[in-house]
Amino acid sequence: MTARILPRRPAVRRPVRRPARVVRVRRRAVTVRRAAGWPRPGRRSGTPTAAGVVLVVAAVVVVAVLSSRHGDDGPAGGGWAADTAVPAVYRPWITRAGSRCTDITPALLAAQLRQESGFDPRAVSSVGARGIAQFMPGTWETWATDGDGDGIADVWNPADAIAAQGRFMCALAAQARRGREAGRLHGDVVQLALAGYNAGFGAVWAAGGVPAFPETTTYVRSITAMVATATRPATVSARPAAVTLVDLIGEPS
Repeated sequence: MTARILPRRPAVRRPVRRPARVVRVRRRAVTVRRAAGWPRPGRRSGTPTAAGVVLVVAAVVVVAVLSSRHGDDGPAGGGWAADTAVPAVYRPWITRAGSRCTDITPALLAAQLRQESGFDPRAVSSVGARGIAQFMPGTWETWATDGDGDGIADVWNPADAIAAQGRFMCALAAQARRGREAGRLHGDVVQLALAGYNAGFGAVWAAGGVPAFPETTTYVRSITAMVATATRPATVSARPAAVTLVDLIGEPS
């Protein structure tokens, strides 16, 4: 008996299923390539269209902007670009508080608030300083101010805290000026006032000037540098004129 030899069936090639995520990404890439005017795989073509180049460049810019928003801004009180806008909601209060005396300007108060809390009205320091202007409880009891006229002086209310900051800084500047006139203090009036805000004016009296505490010297140097950088006059160059903190704050409404 002869054995029957059955014909071999042709092998069935099944398509390989790629993961859904890969398929979507590749389809999106093909869509972008085609919209940009790039040639399809296996074809030779000329340069991409002008519209395609614009689309690709725009996509790169969007990615760069989104990436920068996720960068590290640093802790409150860290470095600050001088052209960073002061939050609009605080501008009227800063302008008003910085108009109480000639030594203390809105630009100075804005830089000080950025150094103290990063404009965060709920900030609390490791030593217990509170609010946007970082008042210690005992200091707030002396300088508490009802800045918005609601009948309550609240350290957590930016309007109240900024008004109190302006009053306190003007008082410190006046004290510094009297000390200089009496020959007991040496140094710039604004820097002495800033040192008094940070370390207490008793430390300023004891040192005869800005006390050599690392935190205080850094505090004074950082704030004065912010104001100097933001308000320096424009030089003769191709660069635009520097934006001042006063310009950023604007007028009270």
